[in-house]
Amino acid sequence: MAIDIGKKEIKVSVTFGGNETVFTCRVPDNQERIAYHGGLLRKGKVDAEHIYRHQVKSGLSVVTRVRAGDILFCGKPLVIDADGKKVLEENAPELLSALGRAIFEGGAARIEDEDADYPL
Repeated sequence: MAIDIGKKEIKVSVTFGGNETVFTCRVPDNQERIAYHGGLLRKGKVDAEHIYRHQVKSGLSVVTRVRAGDILFCGKPLVIDADGKKVLEENAPELLSALGRAIFEGGAARIEDEDADYPL
């Protein structure tokens, strides 16, 4: 099966603590990809805290939806809107960090095409 490179959204599966969360994300453009990689270094140095925060911010910038029931907050399914993104950033930054790595660095998480019969 062919890969549709014209798609504007992809699904990304992130496994954390044995639990799988499937996010729908918009595909970043080339300028965002360049900015992501350029923003990893701080003053030309590797700074683990800065890299982590940058990955969280980048994951937050592309997420549009989460599979129904994958994330609960106070017993209710989390909706990815402005408030939901804030809740996600404050309570599950590790998921956003993994998402940022998967989208911008590739291979850090499994990216799936719902029309393909194999993981990408």
